[in-house]
Amino acid sequence: MSSLWRLLTGLIEELQKGAPALPASWISGFYGSGKSSFAKLLGLALDGLVLPGGEPLATALLRRDDSPKAAELTVQWQALSAQVDPIAVVFDIGAAARDDEQIHSAVKRQLQRRLGYCGDIHYVADHELKLELEGEWEAFLQTAQRVLGEPWDAVKTSPVADEEFSRVLHEMNPALYTDPLSWYESRAGANTGVGSSAEETTRAIAQMLEHRAPGKTLFVVVDEVSQYIFKTRIECWPCSRLCRRWGSG
Repeated sequence: MSSLWRLLTGLIEELQKGAPALPASWISGFYGSGKSSFAKLLGLALDGLVLPGGEPLATALLRRDDSPKAAELTVQWQALSAQVDPIAVVFDIGAAARDDEQIHSAVKRQLQRRLGYCGDIHYVADHELKLELEGEWEAFLQTAQRVLGEPWDAVKTSPVADEEFSRVLHEMNPALYTDPLSWYESRAGANTGVGSSAEETTRAIAQMLEHRAPGKTLFVVVDEVSQYIFKTRIECWPCSRLCRRWGSG
């Protein structure tokens, strides 16, 4: 647990400064050293995961710490919890990525799912955000209930959610979307992340948090990054740029 204590201490020190210039940590270690478990458990604890018995994961982790710094770790965790209201996205990039996509695109999709956007069809989720930005989200939800006969939350997980989404947009704006499937046909088959730079992704993440998690501090844990980069041969500079954009606000 000493590694967790050092990490939490560093986080608190940077938060007290206002914000870190480069808010990222690369956790490395020998195979089987527990680095993945360490990072994932930290992320899930920050996200407020509750175990089946009703106990918060953070409480269970702290209780199992029998190291000499156990009491200090509890103090550091409480200090961090007092400074931020966290929300976290935790995933394996090898399992989540589509078609060797850039890491920042996968981060965006995972956050879309975490915040309740359409998690399986990225171009629907992108347009959901546009409706929020344009102040039309509530009108969309009401129209969806009337046109589809059930709440959008029940439809967005359907394999044909994009077609149903198109039907609602047609009803809202028949002059722009002249056919019930006009919107769908203009976007169906769009590739994940195409045209989304690190800067655009950063802006979209900030907008999503503002609308669906105001006041929250986002933590992102991405596992298997080294393996993914080695396997796909993708360039890692977009991920680095994403971190820099986060740091610069």
